[in-house]
Amino acid sequence: MLGAFCGMLMYLAVDNAKECRKRNSDISLVFGISIPVMIFIICGFNHSIADAFYMFSAGTFPEDIPYILTVAAGNAAGGIMIPLIKKITPI
Repeated sequence: MLGAFCGMLMYLAVDNAKECRKRNSDISLVFGISIPVMIFIICGFNHSIADAFYMFSAGTFPEDIPYILTVAAGNAAGGIMIPLIKKITPI
């Protein structure tokens, strides 16, 4: 679950950046990226790349591969969830 929430927030940050670049809005770009990232950090959601780096640095990486793969699947599911909802629901 924590990986999926991370994926959703990272999707929001990237989508906000893409929309702000279209409108050429610098202030919205800064806040549109930094607020989802701050929420991700404060809530302690799991990011597969960051977790892999920490585990590799601690020397526990080989036995933590199933955990990293599970978090990566959650990140992917969360990143796909919002575009699917946007596609399904008419706005």
